[in-house]
Amino acid sequence: MYRSIAGAMPLLAAMFMAATLTGCVVSPANGSTVVREEVVLRAPPAPLLETRVLAPGPGYVWIDGYWNWVGGRHL
Repeated sequence: MYRSIAGAMPLLAAMFMAATLTGCVVSPANGSTVVREEVVLRAPPAPLLETRVLAPGPGYVWIDGYWNWVGGRHL
């Protein structure tokens, strides 16, 4: 069965775009990283009372929780 190449053009274009954009990374030309700073004028809430329980097995350690500033509020 023969098909015209004109009918396959959308598929060929999509395959070309997928092949060329795979792994595309945009970064600054000078190799530096972009640092975004935000001034937070509200103190975080008081620490939550956490009850430490026994480790589920050897090699586990307890990591205390913390308040992180995300989207304009402490989480």
